[in-house]
Amino acid sequence: MAHIKNLTQLKAAGGVVSREPVTKELSWVHVNDSGEEVTDTFDVLIVKPSFGKVLSIGKIEDREQLALTISTYIMLENDKGKPELMGYDTAMQLDPSLAFLLLGAIREVSEPKNSRLPTNSSASLSPVESAVAPSLKLANG
Repeated sequence: MAHIKNLTQLKAAGGVVSREPVTKELSWVHVNDSGEEVTDTFDVLIVKPSFGKVLSIGKIEDREQLALTISTYIMLENDKGKPELMGYDTAMQLDPSLAFLLLGAIREVSEPKNSRLPTNSSASLSPVESAVAPSLKLANG
């Protein structure tokens, strides 16, 4: 374990979030218009959430927070092969199963397994878990 002594070392250790997107392959299982179960596999580019972004998104009403999370961090290539953010309106129109798949991918990229807080901590929920938990309460009544 390294002992970090200054900002340069903190940045080198990954303590300051890079804005470079991380590529993640996802497989989405869903029912097509013919009623058949199909699996579509595709790549998304995920911008790793910074603390400031998580805080700013957290101020928004729960239902909108999930769509804003997706639209802030998920990128796909446009017709010219350049990455672009998905966009809030598109995120609001996603199939719910795909939306939760994308939220899970954001969580995987933003919180490596070895960086999780102990479960006895009062801050043990991830930013994505914190966002998803209230929405599930709304959906389940």
